[in-house]
Amino acid sequence: MEVYEKTIRISRGLLGFIDLRELLVQQLVRAHLPPTPDANTASIALLQSWLAEDATDNPDDIQQAQAELDAFTQAINAERERAGARRIYP
Repeated sequence: MEVYEKTIRISRGLLGFIDLRELLVQQLVRAHLPPTPDANTASIALLQSWLAEDATDNPDDIQQAQAELDAFTQAINAERERAGARRIYP
């Protein structure tokens, strides 16, 4: 916490905006307990593990994946054109 932020919080405490005891408890908790994980931490870790599993340096795999992506985008665009909608993929 920056000195400026601490000064503002203490000033507010002295003026009655925040109880100084509450401020001290918050500081102690932050200093001695591990941070609480973000609500999305588990989901992000899972997605990152999937990306790591699927990662490849093999040129054949990369070429096949690119061909599958091209076929997918062409099929989506063709269906949208058939339905009179605008193309999604350039």
